[in-house]
Amino acid sequence: MAPTHRPNQPIRVLFSVAQTQAVQAIRDALKLQPDMEVIAEPQCSGVQLLLLLRRTELDVLVCQPRPGRVPALSQVFSEHPHHTVLAISADGGEIVLHRLRVD
Repeated sequence: MAPTHRPNQPIRVLFSVAQTQAVQAIRDALKLQPDMEVIAEPQCSGVQLLLLLRRTELDVLVCQPRPGRVPALSQVFSEHPHHTVLAISADGGEIVLHRLRVD
């Protein structure tokens, strides 16, 4: 699959996380960025999220991965190697940016 981001177009962000202060701060910061747009904020996880990712054009996924639950980040990256994933812990205390190097 080719990279999803289009030059000179906004970076498309999909939020699939529970509402926390950390998430709200990230969302507020994105609203101030002219080159980024939130395209969806679905209230789904697991298999429903994987199905949504298959039919949605996005560049960045903001999610709260949970150990042992689908989708694991490895599964997201195996299907969508060009996506960037911003993973936020359930309490918002840890935020990690994941990006594969795809040459």
